[in-house]
Amino acid sequence: MYKEVSNQAKIKIFMVYCCVMMFAFSLSSSMYSSLAPFIIRHYGATLTESSLFTISSSIGNLLINLLIIRLADRYDKARLLAILCFIITAALLVIGSAPAMGLYLIANCVNGMVGYWIDNLTTAYVSDLYGEQRGRYIGILYTLFAVGSAVAPTFNTIVLEVLKIDWSGSYKITGFFFLLTAISYFLILLLVKKPSVEASVEKEAEEVGKLSISEMIRSRNMLALIVSGITMAFYGYFSGMLPTYFSFTNPDVYTTALRNFILTCYTVGQMVSRFLYIPLAPRLNPIKYLRFQSLFCTVCSLTCLLVDKPIVWMVLMFASGVISGSAYTMTIVLTCDEYPDHSSSANAATGFASGIAYLVATPIMNLIADNVSFFVAMVIPIFFGFATYFIYQFMYKEKKHA
Repeated sequence: MYKEVSNQAKIKIFMVYCCVMMFAFSLSSSMYSSLAPFIIRHYGATLTESSLFTISSSIGNLLINLLIIRLADRYDKARLLAILCFIITAALLVIGSAPAMGLYLIANCVNGMVGYWIDNLTTAYVSDLYGEQRGRYIGILYTLFAVGSAVAPTFNTIVLEVLKIDWSGSYKITGFFFLLTAISYFLILLLVKKPSVEASVEKEAEEVGKLSISEMIRSRNMLALIVSGITMAFYGYFSGMLPTYFSFTNPDVYTTALRNFILTCYTVGQMVSRFLYIPLAPRLNPIKYLRFQSLFCTVCSLTCLLVDKPIVWMVLMFASGVISGSAYTMTIVLTCDEYPDHSSSANAATGFASGIAYLVATPIMNLIADNVSFFVAMVIPIFFGFATYFIYQFMYKEKKHA
């Protein structure tokens, strides 16, 4: 009976699972921002010491990217996703149960490794499944990523204030969600079998692995994508540390619910952006859009810091999310377009650069926040966001058909 399932139907089934996995990954990776104040206090860490929470995840990203660059496209993506889902389940449950900070950091490192691999692999697999139509379907995938990010702060608020469970409950519940996804996906993989993909992709096992990092960066556009990944990683500190910034600078005004709502405004804006990207993708010039969004978002961020009013944060963070939400999707599509037969490896190269940058940025910014001013630490990433404009203006060579 299962042999009668058409290949097109199989593609749709596996696309749905890629979306579910992306949503679950986004939820699990986005929870930390709004849970950070509670985790920091739970382990009695200073802001400088709390860098280890993000550094451990970044180290995991870096380690796995080194592996992905060389090996990921050689192995069956469909089967590998099943294995990774079971591993990330274990990592999330350990994070939610870790009695000591050391065990938390180890589990968080594993979570960073496997979580990023799921992100990378679902994107690459969707690119393989849909070929030249990858832009639209990767857009759908990252719309679900935005949904997960938007849900995370509200999800944490429900766990903390409605269910009256501490911060660990968010990780445990998400771990069980991943477990259910892993079990059902594994059964589907056994019963329905994986879909076939384009012939050029089928041959990857023999050819992939010969593309080195040095070959990638000889491409001017690929180098621009890698460098923009670095600048945006530094800029990512701004939104990533926003709840902690509120908690440490003005907790009386920015309560747990309010700071989570502001973060939700931003992530809902990103979700709206990615929903709009799906129908509008063919009409958008990605390079011109990336230039515009880098300028717009940095101006919004700086305005929020200077004015520092809840309503301003809500409105401008939402607007920033609407404009920036599709930016990451566009860079992923551009990367896949540069190396369509090495999509996983190429995305890992940009991810590795971003991981290095975030690994460096977090302790530096937190050190400044501890010893100089948290305000200054939040201003610095804005300049890196602005630098992204110059990268796409002067470094990236736009193709004629773009």
